[in-house]
Amino acid sequence: MSKTRHQLIFFIYLCFVVYGSLVPLNLGTITFEAAWERFLNIPWLRLGATSRADWVANILLYMPLSFLLVSRLSRSWAQFAPLNIALTLIVCMSVAIGVEYLQVLFPPRTVSLNDLLAEFIGTTLGIAIWLLFGGRLTRLGKSIIRGDRSAFDSLLWVYLLIYL
Repeated sequence: MSKTRHQLIFFIYLCFVVYGSLVPLNLGTITFEAAWERFLNIPWLRLGATSRADWVANILLYMPLSFLLVSRLSRSWAQFAPLNIALTLIVCMSVAIGVEYLQVLFPPRTVSLNDLLAEFIGTTLGIAIWLLFGGRLTRLGKSIIRGDRSAFDSLLWVYLLIYL
């Protein structure tokens, strides 16, 4: 995959994360100062059964984001693996903090430290998946793009394992 295509996929997914985190796009009337004050006092929430699904969704949302970013950085600066990991953590957590702040401006959205923890876990898991399986997954993706039937079958098995 070309660098430009990889960057485009990352950018599109980043837009998806931000957009999905702000839906419904119902901007409130709170001032930026009041929003900042509320943001500085983000609470921990007791998670009920319905909130747990949202928590898991936050983990799953940030896994591909960090995976795409660390894989892109690793293509350019393969010799700087620890730096790539640190940069990925910084970028993804900056996105998470920025999104959580923006959610304060959209009243139907709930802002909590639980969300930030879930997003950190998702970011870390995405990086770990890249470190453990990145090369294999990249080769699998290239085989699927070429139309290799056995690669597509392998992808279905990976999907089934993840689903289970």
